[in-house]
Amino acid sequence: MMAVLYYFGLYSILMIFSTISLALSETSCNPEYFKEQIKDLKLDTKSLSQYDQLISEITHCLDIDDEDKTNHQELLALINKLHYNSGIIQLSVGHDQKAIQNFEKITEKTISTYQDSYTTLASKRLNTLYIQYGAWDRLHHNDQLLSEDDKDNFENFKTLNTTLYQDRNIYDEESFINTLASMLEISPYDFELILAYTQVLLRKLSYDIDNVSIALQILKNYEILLQKNAKQLNMSQKLSIHYYSSIIQLFILNSEPTHLRKCLSIDMDNKLCRDLTLFYNRISKINPKKSQILDPQVYSTLSSDLINWNKIEDFYFNDKKPCIKWTTEPKKEFQNNYIQIEQFIIETLNKLFKQEIPNSLQPSSQLSIPPITIPDHYETTDFIKYIDSILCQSSTTTSSSSKKKSKTASFCKKALKESLTEIQFKEYKEILSKNGNGLSIEFLKNSWNSYPQVTMYMINSILRQNKKPSNELIEILFKFFHDEKLMNSSNEYVKKQFDHVNRLNEKLKQAKYQQHFNQQQQQRQQQQQQWNFYQQHQQQQQQQQQQGQAIATDKDYYKIMGLSKDAAAKDIRKTYLSLTKKFHPDKQGQLSEKEQKKNQEKMSAINEAYEVLSDENKGKNMI
Repeated sequence: MMAVLYYFGLYSILMIFSTISLALSETSCNPEYFKEQIKDLKLDTKSLSQYDQLISEITHCLDIDDEDKTNHQELLALINKLHYNSGIIQLSVGHDQKAIQNFEKITEKTISTYQDSYTTLASKRLNTLYIQYGAWDRLHHNDQLLSEDDKDNFENFKTLNTTLYQDRNIYDEESFINTLASMLEISPYDFELILAYTQVLLRKLSYDIDNVSIALQILKNYEILLQKNAKQLNMSQKLSIHYYSSIIQLFILNSEPTHLRKCLSIDMDNKLCRDLTLFYNRISKINPKKSQILDPQVYSTLSSDLINWNKIEDFYFNDKKPCIKWTTEPKKEFQNNYIQIEQFIIETLNKLFKQEIPNSLQPSSQLSIPPITIPDHYETTDFIKYIDSILCQSSTTTSSSSKKKSKTASFCKKALKESLTEIQFKEYKEILSKNGNGLSIEFLKNSWNSYPQVTMYMINSILRQNKKPSNELIEILFKFFHDEKLMNSSNEYVKKQFDHVNRLNEKLKQAKYQQHFNQQQQQRQQQQQQWNFYQQHQQQQQQQQQQGQAIATDKDYYKIMGLSKDAAAKDIRKTYLSLTKKFHPDKQGQLSEKEQKKNQEKMSAINEAYEVLSDENKGKNMI
């Protein structure tokens, strides 16, 4: 009896819970309930978990066999809105694949029986994403969903694709690069295209190692693969991309290898990334900051005691302990760290171009891209140029010992050749052979903005070769120092070059002043001689006129000299001297030829009047 009562009681409890659950289910599947929940949802990432929860609940409700078609359609409208808004949020933070999943939920067959505005919007969004990812077979070709731009892109892509594959046995590198680049403008996240484009660019970079634009494009490609195609990459491939990116950042671009941290955050025991990190950390403690070497403004104010140059020189040439542990066999014989670093860079670049880790990063398409041939040697990378510039700067610093300077002196020549293009270096050699003639402000400024210490070495070399530099060269050098505001530089090497140029400029200014002064003196002497000659000539003419002719009585000599008729001999002489000074060439300044002639005629009349009036007999005849 007790057992019967127990089971009866248990059954009652279960029925009660079942009734309550059913009631709650009916309440929670009510569209009004969800509308209330959705009303306050925001379009931000913080709300994504709420979107997922509501989508899950509505999906559960839709799975229930509900005869109320009105409720069913209302729930479909709500879940479409939730999927669409969730997709928009995912797009806003770059999660394209999650956005595609949300949009596809709206357009998939299980839901597409119900069409609303979100169905159309989702289809349009999907078309844009499918084109970006090269998923041409998934496009919705409905004219209302595919825009004219989408149709044009589709046709252009097919044409480019035909061009790319039209002859697989012929490899034209530039044609491949241009075609792939054009295709990626249409479909920037196409996985296979990115792999193919990267492979072609790596091949070109292997023999054009200092081509910064190619290196940056490869980095950009790797970033896209990691950000947009992460689901298509396995763990090994992701680690390899981070490692390859670090090689490009460090050795080719001479920038901070930020991908090393990303690599180690995935796998702290990854040997390739760990070894490269150890090397970077070691070298960063030795080398000065990049700004101290490559930034003109920082370099020009750099005091020599801020950097321990002896420590740098010891590390590169005197340390007996290698800074790198060789990972390959046979191990290289250690000479010094400078040579070992050069060897390490070559070994590391070979890994980048061989792309052996892993092979699956090769494009699977049947494009006729030849394998990369590892060159016998690489051109100097920006990383080595940077080290050479450091060693050049060390050789020009007084704090460095003379013994160590002998080891670093040659690096300025090396750095100079490395920092200039082939055409620029040829131009520099020509300038040097012509004693500095042909040097331009633009040439100096271009070099200064990239490698300032090399520019100072260049100026020093030009001046050392020219014991008597031309005036033009001195003026160009002085203008360069003035334009770059280097007159008060605290960098001792810059100050040394400026002091030399300034001394030459002061001598030039003094010489120019002396030349101008001498010219003025010579001009005054010539004018005086001309005046004396004219005075003598006038006096001779007057004497001849006095001897051959009677005194002209029709001229008022008193009026010419501005005297009264009763003027005494003393007043006549005083007035004459005053007029002589007044009309002397030195007092007249620069006169035109016409004015000079008029002045001479005036003086001639004064001389004649004085000659007559100073003679008592002749003067009496004038009264």
